[in-house]
Amino acid sequence: MMTMDRRGQIYFIPWIVDRHWMLVLVMMRGMTIILDPLKNHKSPPIITEVMEKAYAQCLENEYIGTFTKLVRGSCPKQPESHECGYYVLRYIYDLVNAPNPAEVIKKKWFDKKQFNVKEDLLPLQSDWLARLMPFVYEI
Repeated sequence: MMTMDRRGQIYFIPWIVDRHWMLVLVMMRGMTIILDPLKNHKSPPIITEVMEKAYAQCLENEYIGTFTKLVRGSCPKQPESHECGYYVLRYIYDLVNAPNPAEVIKKKWFDKKQFNVKEDLLPLQSDWLARLMPFVYEI
């Protein structure tokens, strides 16, 4: 976080607790958003503790600000109990490819209950596998 030096900069932190993946978005001025693919899941206190410590170490960085609180972002929720990793990767993909990541959360995901497996997850999975295959053969 010490390297944040311009407005609009976001850090993506994939976070796993008890075999469950979530995505933490660290933004300027103490804003931290958690995207959790589980419905009605309470955010683990360890995330808040770590973020408070990280922000405290960055007090001299004028772009960071102080940690305010962890905010739950609106995002599609997984239908079963084993898709969290795919959902987090899809969150990252959508946010990185958007001209304005905040608009993805506000408009694209706000009313979307869950991702469509055929349209949203399988194409991404095929792309990742295609990118990994050259490395698998080199081993």
